[in-house]
Amino acid sequence: MSWIARLCSIVKCHGNLKKSFLTLLRTDDLKLGKFVGKDEMGNCYYENDYYFFVRNRWMIYSNKFGYDYDASQIHPEWFRWLHYITDLKPYEEERVVHEWMLPYEENGTGTEREYVPYSTTKPRIVAWKPPRQQCKSR
Repeated sequence: MSWIARLCSIVKCHGNLKKSFLTLLRTDDLKLGKFVGKDEMGNCYYENDYYFFVRNRWMIYSNKFGYDYDASQIHPEWFRWLHYITDLKPYEEERVVHEWMLPYEENGTGTEREYVPYSTTKPRIVAWKPPRQQCKSR
């Protein structure tokens, strides 16, 4: 298959030229693959065994994340399949649900919701506070 025919099939798979360009802009890659599934956050998972072993499974983040997406937004059930821990997709096997499994919460690092522990030790360096000058009255 020539590279022009391959490019045309990739553009056709993504919908049209505009959607292909937007996908390329968001993911820095255009791939052709079989749609495998979608999680409850809207992320889409794909597979194509034509690519190398580690590059043949990928996901496209949901548009609700925009350009501000990170790896913590991968659903834990799909994480196992995406990273080759198992070849079974989440809908092909029953998962054990424990009470300690919490619903997804976005990573708060860099926002006002980030976790900052308080210090239980004295600081080794104390900031210098200049002495207050009293006004001299005449």
